[in-house]
Amino acid sequence: MNEHLAIHDFRPPPYVMLLTLQESGAMSQAELGARTALDRSDVTEGVRLLVARGCVRQSVDPHDRRRNVVSLTPAGDRMATDLLAEVDAAQAEFMAPLDADQREQLRGLLTVLLDYHVSRE
Repeated sequence: MNEHLAIHDFRPPPYVMLLTLQESGAMSQAELGARTALDRSDVTEGVRLLVARGCVRQSVDPHDRRRNVVSLTPAGDRMATDLLAEVDAAQAEFMAPLDADQREQLRGLLTVLLDYHVSRE
């Protein structure tokens, strides 16, 4: 996945942030960190990078001036879509040795593990 993201000079944390904004819309930096399970400094660095690349814009929350709201720009929406295609290609390469039934079985087993560990938090 890292190789595919690197084609667009991206790393996983900013990619995850872009996808979260594409799926959920604008949100505060704190909420973005919580939804992506990224630490505050990683979110700050990621937002700075994404703003510099024109993928997101940052504004002060009109209801709480202490909060910054992060929203996707049209360029960021396009980049998120392009990066998702790269990640899909990486997953297809990784899963190539498995047939469709084996892939579904693996997804099911991984879901069981994830559900178990998330429920313990």
